[in-house]
Amino acid sequence: MTGRLEKHRRTLEAVGLLGVMLTACGVAGSAVHESQAPRTLATEVRGLDGTPLSLHAPDGGVLAVVFLWTPCPNSNQYSPTLNRIAAQIDSDRVRFIGLFVDADLTDAQVDTHAKEFALKFPIGRLGAGRLARELGVETVPSAVVLDDQGAVRYQGRINDQFYDLGRRRQVVRSEDLLDAIAAVLAGDPVRTPRTEAIGCTLPDFGEDSS
Repeated sequence: MTGRLEKHRRTLEAVGLLGVMLTACGVAGSAVHESQAPRTLATEVRGLDGTPLSLHAPDGGVLAVVFLWTPCPNSNQYSPTLNRIAAQIDSDRVRFIGLFVDADLTDAQVDTHAKEFALKFPIGRLGAGRLARELGVETVPSAVVLDDQGAVRYQGRINDQFYDLGRRRQVVRSEDLLDAIAAVLAGDPVRTPRTEAIGCTLPDFGEDSS
């Protein structure tokens, strides 16, 4: 009888230990799952036709957002560079959008401006200022690159074309935005995840402004 009781005790201990291990694994698995849950930006932005613009990168891809402001000379002078970048990227893996922070203009006015500068990528306005503040953008133009988990992988200048407001270099030495996009697509860390954007201070149109 003593032998049977001892065997039963050992069986219960083994079952209990297994339960503890499974519970621990379950908790760990849950924690891993939660840490990998994609981040969702709180702000909604809309295109110039009023339809929502997706702020999610394609699976395994990149979301690249460039914040612009119509009165800012650096913002406008970047138009050819932005068109070049938009033409170079793989649109199946990179969602590239430009957002004008002009809460004092209508969508039609921003559309006229975008056409004047021949911008050839999706443009939005409504919600742009709120999103810029959500991401911590303080200067326009600024670029932000997010991966498909919603993590900000790069923030700062488009390239080093400008060294001051309205003043540009003869030769561009660093293609920061393109390099950041390429690094994320390759699964590599971005070499310089933060750079200083050169331009105009993000305008403040009020707390409830777009």
